[in-house]
Amino acid sequence: MTWTNVTVGRLTLRETFEATPQINTGTDKRTLAIKGEESSPPLTFAELQRRNEDILGLLDRFVPVTFETKSDQNGWYLVTDANTELVNWSGEVSKFGWTLQLVYFGPLNAVDVESRLSYVTRANDFGLAGERWHAPAGGSLAYFTGSNLPTASVDRPSIDGGPVTVYRGLPTAVNPRWAPASLATYQRGRARVLVGGTERVATSNMVVGASAWELNNGLVSVSAAPSASATVQYALWDGAAWDTKLINVSIAGSATDLGIFDAASVIRNDYEAATIRLLKSRVSTVGGRAQLDLTVRRGSHIIEAYLQTESASTLAAYAKTAEAGTAPASAGYIAATANDASGNRYIIGSARTFTALTVQGGIQKTAATTFDFFFGASLGGGSASASNAATALRDQYLVFNAEQTMGVRR
Repeated sequence: MTWTNVTVGRLTLRETFEATPQINTGTDKRTLAIKGEESSPPLTFAELQRRNEDILGLLDRFVPVTFETKSDQNGWYLVTDANTELVNWSGEVSKFGWTLQLVYFGPLNAVDVESRLSYVTRANDFGLAGERWHAPAGGSLAYFTGSNLPTASVDRPSIDGGPVTVYRGLPTAVNPRWAPASLATYQRGRARVLVGGTERVATSNMVVGASAWELNNGLVSVSAAPSASATVQYALWDGAAWDTKLINVSIAGSATDLGIFDAASVIRNDYEAATIRLLKSRVSTVGGRAQLDLTVRRGSHIIEAYLQTESASTLAAYAKTAEAGTAPASAGYIAATANDASGNRYIIGSARTFTALTVQGGIQKTAATTFDFFFGASLGGGSASASNAATALRDQYLVFNAEQTMGVRR
């Protein structure tokens, strides 16, 4: 008989036939120990390396777990311990055994997912309050914020088999609870990091190519541009296709983009948000570097960015192909004046004062060493719904949440 599979969060692993359920008499918590083995062959050595990194990346993750043959153990778990034991026979055969220790929260029907939200309002120069918003996994049921309800919601199309609902105007001091329709639909609309086209689970212990990365939440994505002609490529899922746009980031105004980065590392890789950090050597200085952090959040139509460099310069973000834009007074953004070929309108903005590049379609900040900004698109362009309009996207940038999810018994 061959070993069967177990899916732990985003990872499908080959497990042994044994599992060890226990109840701790001191804590009264139910735990489950599982183990398995991965090897090359049949995996390639690179796949085996990635699998090892990702198993270790499961530590402290609250995840759904589903078994191929032990379905009575399916449910919500917290990974409290992850171990691997590597064996390499002179490069001919490589393998590792793995073990996971899990704390059991309960089956699908008995557990709510609680989003613990710590909202942060960005300091801004426009006197804007922003908006509290939140997106649970797509297809979730019974969204609950107590007696005070969100003021609005919008369903945004995703590539994950259904829309993701974004709730707007959340009440203060509330941690929403919600119920995924199934353990599988908890994946819908998740933030994710792809390396070489493969979704990853690990963070700082992961090998990442400087131009082989992608951030994606099923609604939008950002990746290294397909050539050195632009800094990054942004894409918006419109319900039928990806609508792409090239974005330049520059340390010399709108003259020269940063191009291909020298190194990349993953800072955060959770269902709620993912962040990648990109480094670029400064060839125009003796020493020095540019550092660009990019973040995508579940349910968001924008990419958040933070650029740093060692000496003051003109920092800019703008559309690669010039598109006219307009910058409403004290609005904190510039948006396209007309729909593009896909029927959308770009938006680029910042929480701090900037100079609008209305002809090129972007913004810049002079004599600066840091530059916070965001970029994205209004789905539907001039006919966008109120929740997808430029002002709504700006407000959702100005207030973000450091979200963490955990299971709570009903």
